[in-house]
Amino acid sequence: MAQAIRRSENETIDLDAAYVDRRPGADVWNCSIGEALRRTASIHGQHRALAWHDQGALHALTWDELEAEAERAARGILSIISAGQRIAIIGGNSRDWVVAEFACALAGTPLVPIEPTATNHECRHMLTQTDTRLVLSADEYRGASVLRRMRRLAAGSMNDAVHVLRLGEWPTVETLTDLPDVRASDEFLVQHTSGTTGKPKGAVLSHYAALNSARMYAHATQPVENEVWLNPLPLSHVGGSVAGVLSALNTAGTYCVLPRFTPQSALDMIRDAGVTVLGLVPTMLLDLLNLPSASRRDFVHVRIQIGGATAIDPALIERVEKEFDLRFLVGYGQSEAPCLTMSTLADSAEIRATTTGHPLPGREVSVKDVAGNFVSWGTPGELCVRSEMSMTGYLTATGKIAPAVDGHGWLHTGDLCSMSEDGIVQFHSRLREVIIRGGLNIYPAEVEQVLNEHPDVVETAVFGVPDVRLGHQLGVALIVRSPISIEALERFAAKKLSMMKVPTYWHLVDEFPRTSTGKIRKIAVYEHLYPN
Repeated sequence: MAQAIRRSENETIDLDAAYVDRRPGADVWNCSIGEALRRTASIHGQHRALAWHDQGALHALTWDELEAEAERAARGILSIISAGQRIAIIGGNSRDWVVAEFACALAGTPLVPIEPTATNHECRHMLTQTDTRLVLSADEYRGASVLRRMRRLAAGSMNDAVHVLRLGEWPTVETLTDLPDVRASDEFLVQHTSGTTGKPKGAVLSHYAALNSARMYAHATQPVENEVWLNPLPLSHVGGSVAGVLSALNTAGTYCVLPRFTPQSALDMIRDAGVTVLGLVPTMLLDLLNLPSASRRDFVHVRIQIGGATAIDPALIERVEKEFDLRFLVGYGQSEAPCLTMSTLADSAEIRATTTGHPLPGREVSVKDVAGNFVSWGTPGELCVRSEMSMTGYLTATGKIAPAVDGHGWLHTGDLCSMSEDGIVQFHSRLREVIIRGGLNIYPAEVEQVLNEHPDVVETAVFGVPDVRLGHQLGVALIVRSPISIEALERFAAKKLSMMKVPTYWHLVDEFPRTSTGKIRKIAVYEHLYPN
């Protein structure tokens, strides 16, 4: 049930304002991620922790073996830098990346993930801002030498104290010293935002925030023994490093490593590893659905598919559930507040298809208007969250951590949402994506959902195009599966949308530029179509 909350004498929250989920969740782990690894290994040491393919064969590490490798790596790290100094990892998903994540947790060296496609300018910014002293680099990524590039970067423009090592090649330490005591409140991760609207910002997450965000997320799936997670989102993003790796840790399950997603490689992993929980974004699901060799038999062990990263087309959810015989849940979160909401197994098909579910335990959630006032149930506004499972703050240019909450402790997500009285959150749009056309607020997700219902449309991106008279007109870029005229698409849209919501400018494209988590980079789409 929804409950009114009041956390300070000078803040009054009306009954029709905020929601706290009082459903029982998993007990929180008030410890570091390294300690959680030791705890899991001590109880479930022989359970499979990692699975990956090599030369067509499935390989694995147990939790005992993973802990031992992570401890060796942690001691190697501490032979170069000190506990508390940050360490960057750059490269695609790999078993060595996962080992390094746990090694950093044990060593008390906060992790700074870097996308392997990041430009030199972006790398310099992230390394300089975080004062990173050690970079662990994959040898290559998609045919390009990442290691060589990082070594040139460090030698040419970075501080001489920056060391660059090949990921997985740890220094040998002759004298075994004790690893440091790491607290739950210590910094674990500096997650840079995608930077689609400017320089990437570094969101700082503590061990407590990352570990328990994943813990509540995993618990919401009603985990079974020997859970097997396939979440091929990049480990350089919280969708992979937190929702993927740490969910497996919290369930003593298996994290499946997929270096690069292809529909066939994903299907092979689902079959060979006996995957029980999928975490695929819509584009990945569409690729799997269209794979001729995929059948319901391949998904016999899969209980759940958790989608997110963007608005999900209800028709896609229905198709996945029908063709693969599984339950589709929708999750929502961001770098600053991972694993924030998720639908439940008990939710109706309508709730699972049209909302982002319920706030997960450990969060207070509200919706505010532009003036910072709480709005009533069902009214769109900015989604706000107050929780120890959110980020500590953003790194400033001087390397200090600046809190990013308002005077009452609310983190403003920048997302336009509404919330029902029983706490079900509906995503409408990114605040910066709301299009005002002749004074009318238009939410791109609504228009995209309608256009995606057309049988010849694969995917859409709706954006605003400046207009002198109306402020903005609607533009849309579409990927279609078979030839279709713009006139036919306009007629289809006009049957389901008011004329003010029917796009004025239509563009057929072959592909979309995307972030590492599969979100369409609408700014890049607009700039490509309207370069001037």
